[in-house]
Amino acid sequence: MLIANYYRRRSLLAVLTLGCYWITLFVATHVPGRKLAAVPVHIDDLVAHVVAFAILAILFIWAFPPFSIAAKGYFLITSGILLAYALVDELLQILVPDRVAALSDLVADSLGILVVLVVYFTIRYRNGEPVD
Repeated sequence: MLIANYYRRRSLLAVLTLGCYWITLFVATHVPGRKLAAVPVHIDDLVAHVVAFAILAILFIWAFPPFSIAAKGYFLITSGILLAYALVDELLQILVPDRVAALSDLVADSLGILVVLVVYFTIRYRNGEPVD
């Protein structure tokens, strides 16, 4: 009973953390360009995209671990969901004043997602877990 409660609470925390981060990421990527220029922290844009979407992938894996799904299926489903979001996010930026959709940003988003997934499944494989 205690173990079940622990996992339920951990799952709820993971889903809430993912939801909060995802909302924050969406809002941050849809701030008009002029307001964004006023932010004092300057990080290379492509590095920021890689890191932001890598964190999103990590939180997604934490919130929805692949308990009963084959590894290849999980990889495809997870990467599909996150890559689709990255594409929609980039395209929606066309509607935001002083923002543009850039293929380089989409590539950076995809890189962050795929690196996390590949590292995750490499670690699982090295730990002897089935990665069919």
